Amino acid sequence: MFNASLLRFPLWSVTPLLVIYVGLAFSAFNLDQVQQNAILTIGVFLTATWLWICTKLEETYIALLAVFALILTGNLTEEHLYQAWGQDLIWLLIAAFIIAAGVVKTGLASYCATQLLKYAHNTRMLCYLLTIFIVLSAFIIPSTSGRAAIILPIFLGLVEILKHHTQILKALALLCPSIILLSAIGSYLGAGAHLITNQILVEQEYPAFSLLSWLWLGFPFALVSSLACTELILSLFTSKEDRSKPLNLSHLSVVDGHEESAGQKLSALQKRIICILAMILGLWLTEPLHHISATMVAIFGALLMVTPSVGCIKFSQAVKTVPWALLIFMAATLAMGAALIESGATQLLTHSIFSRFDTQHPSASITFICLMIIISLFAHVLIQSRSARSVVLIPLAISLAPQFQVSPVAIAFISTAAAGFCHSLTSSAKPIAIFHQTETQSMFNADDLLKLSFYLAPLMFVLLVIFSLLIWPLLGMPLLL
Repeated sequence: MFNASLLRFPLWSVTPLLVIYVGLAFSAFNLDQVQQNAILTIGVFLTATWLWICTKLEETYIALLAVFALILTGNLTEEHLYQAWGQDLIWLLIAAFIIAAGVVKTGLASYCATQLLKYAHNTRMLCYLLTIFIVLSAFIIPSTSGRAAIILPIFLGLVEILKHHTQILKALALLCPSIILLSAIGSYLGAGAHLITNQILVEQEYPAFSLLSWLWLGFPFALVSSLACTELILSLFTSKEDRSKPLNLSHLSVVDGHEESAGQKLSALQKRIICILAMILGLWLTEPLHHISATMVAIFGALLMVTPSVGCIKFSQAVKTVPWALLIFMAATLAMGAALIESGATQLLTHSIFSRFDTQHPSASITFICLMIIISLFAHVLIQSRSARSVVLIPLAISLAPQFQVSPVAIAFISTAAAGFCHSLTSSAKPIAIFHQTETQSMFNADDLLKLSFYLAPLMFVLLVIFSLLIWPLLGMPLLL
């Protein structure tokens, strides 16, 4: 018997899906076998999307269920699923999480944060220094939830010092997850969705992003949007007196279980880890010179992290920190993406939807870009997983783009950047849920989050339009074909 508690919405929410099924079934009668397979693939894809939106089932379970259905119906081979585990991006993420485990083990991130925040002489400076630290953390810690776990102890240390200043604490509680989410676009490893976007482009034989090209395009937007969000939060949730309030954070302590983070000087171990990180980042940034892939550099760095007398963590401990569910989800969704492309489902779907539109109209390109930005900004209300949003939106976006004379590579990057906005609900993103409430008190409520979203959404839209039309083309990513 079906458990109704698994539903996020009433059972009647399945009605639109059933209507679409009927429409697909009738349209399949007049089509050949290839097109019928494409329609069947669309049906499986829509079912997975509905399950992601309307149920509380694990996103990884849904993805695997969809892949299993595609294999049973003959629209996907088993080899596609097995080959997905051999993708370089999977190994890149595994190595990155092992490197991050070493950084966490030494308490290096907490140490750097406490040293930086000591220069915050007032609330405004505190917020901006914290923003800079969070933006830079995207290059060391993969995934937004991983960065939230690192920054939470720092925030709790600030809570202890500022416990009598509720408005400042509310601003900081909103600031931390907001910047974590917005700054992720600055790093190729900032979110799993970035790797999925890149792989979908590769599957459709478009140019892929490298770590360096993603940094070149993403970091300016990450920095500008993060700084703009910081100023917005300060304006909305603190008074002029709060913003100029003198602070003394020289005694800021971070309780994260690592003795190294409490010291006033870098330990020998922390210095070694800094050298390893510098080497990894240096090799990543100079890839065009030595042609060693980013994945191989990451694997080498991971090996150094677990090497006795050189690194700081045992291999068995580091492997336990790898989010295997996320990797399985990525492998499954990559297989789903391959099925959508190879079956012709994306082409059939986009042609049927836009066959009657005048895609050659002078304003069609701009309208399409703005529409994709708006959809990507608000898709989090329905699809909570950032990676799942990429699986749903990116194949459709890059299939539609040529019809509107828009670069598929550009629209994929724009949509992925817009997905960084997911602030409407506490359940919309894990970092927001983490900072929503401490063990002793609620830091902000739903109304505060909606207030922030009300102003941040149009701000993000304007920034995305400016970057899409002006900045990114100047940086080497043309918008139009």
